[in-house]
Amino acid sequence: MSRVQAAVQATASTLVPTPDGFDVHTSSPVRHRNTLAGVTHHVRLDERTWTFTITGEIRGRDADGGRSTQRGRYSYKSFDMTFGRRKDGTFGKLDEQRFRTDDARRLIVDAATALGWTLRRSGAEKAGLVAALIGAGVAGLVLIAMVIVVVVLLLL
Repeated sequence: MSRVQAAVQATASTLVPTPDGFDVHTSSPVRHRNTLAGVTHHVRLDERTWTFTITGEIRGRDADGGRSTQRGRYSYKSFDMTFGRRKDGTFGKLDEQRFRTDDARRLIVDAATALGWTLRRSGAEKAGLVAALIGAGVAGLVLIAMVIVVVVLLLL
């Protein structure tokens, strides 16, 4: 955990120890409606097997000022650029803010794997994968049924 903490200290993220691992909180510098407020990566360590899981928790804001939370593995990118008159009188870019949810996750994975830990899929990722496979299976069955109907109609 100390290696991850050292990597996180050089960023805008904060590491908070938990009983079974740690959480890494990152707030988005982009502050507008309909934007991402921040992300928390919940890292769970299994010291017996030297494996870890990461579950992302995305916090957002909607147009009405409400808040939303999503859990799983998400990849969001946001940026904000401000243009205006500079101090020297010219017009151009004054400020730029960028935010990517994958940055903190990459720091965690790189630091942990360098120490010999192995990343496993979290429960939320596994559930999403199962749902995707079921959806693909249903779509495949529908496609096969459509082909059968077309073949039968052509033979009539």
